[in-house]
Amino acid sequence: GGQQRWVVKLDKLGFAVSTGSACSSGKEEPSHVIAAMGYSPREAVRALRFSSGWETSEADWAALLEALQRVHGDMRKV
Repeated sequence: GGQQRWVVKLDKLGFAVSTGSACSSGKEEPSHVIAAMGYSPREAVRALRFSSGWETSEADWAALLEALQRVHGDMRKV
């Protein structure tokens, strides 16, 4: 799906992101957690997951935002 393109492009920029929720990793069906948040199955399969740890800094999040904007811009050109 479209979210896989995001995963690949963000990976190339040095960011490890995932699809769905952590509890649904490796499964093909939409995450029940995302469904419980009120998203339809069609919307749920488009979800990207961003995780952080104790050492994740504000600069790391700013860099991720910049990468998301860059990928979004690149995808709009296609």
